[in-house]
Amino acid sequence: MSTLCADAHYFAGYSSGHYINLKEEYGEFGLYFPRQISDTMCVFADMRAYVFEKTPPGGSAGFGVRVKNGERISGMNLFYDYRPGKMHKGFHRIGTGIELLHPSFELYVNGYFPIGPQIRRGKKVFFNDFIGDFFATCRPVDFSVGYGVDAELGKTFYRSGDLKFYAGIGPYYYTSKRKKSFSGGAVRVELQFNRYLSLRVLSSYDKPNRSQTQATVYFSLPLWKSECQPPRRNGIIFLDHCCNFTWNWE
Repeated sequence: MSTLCADAHYFAGYSSGHYINLKEEYGEFGLYFPRQISDTMCVFADMRAYVFEKTPPGGSAGFGVRVKNGERISGMNLFYDYRPGKMHKGFHRIGTGIELLHPSFELYVNGYFPIGPQIRRGKKVFFNDFIGDFFATCRPVDFSVGYGVDAELGKTFYRSGDLKFYAGIGPYYYTSKRKKSFSGGAVRVELQFNRYLSLRVLSSYDKPNRSQTQATVYFSLPLWKSECQPPRRNGIIFLDHCCNFTWNWE
């Protein structure tokens, strides 16, 4: 699995810009922990915390396994994702992924399945400082973007020592309780400068969210060499927020 190797490492990153329905900046902290079981099998654990600019922190954690057959590597993973909305009520999701990795290409397919409510309502707020007996109410509502699937076909186009350049492209589809379901396409570019510093750029386009681009800088603290790279998936639950107004005048 040497063409797909990665260090076991602690990492921290900062993301600026927008991607699909994620429209705030955030910090990311985590641990990637791979283990070689045999010459043909490796397992890994991946744990991440997200600190958002405008909403409470979230996180994801999961594990996976990969098996080598000649030059081809097949893998699968299972993750749990969590993110609270603006009202601090949490949304939960299970993610599953399958992978087909080869020195000439890499294919990732991920599914996302919400657990529990996809709508969280807050308490009504009354506004009665109007002239006369008029009043209005506002009830805040958080929505999670629910079921989803994405895929990515990519390739490591250049590698020399710890320097690596990867690019991939693929479609995505998400359902939503607030908006209509939407689909689009995304591009990923990753440049690893060395064992300590890397850059990721994500660009997406779909009809509701239009064109979005996000850049992330990662700093890593390597623990040991491994031949089992991290999975490529979206660990952040997309959210929407609105306030339902009512009033007693025409």
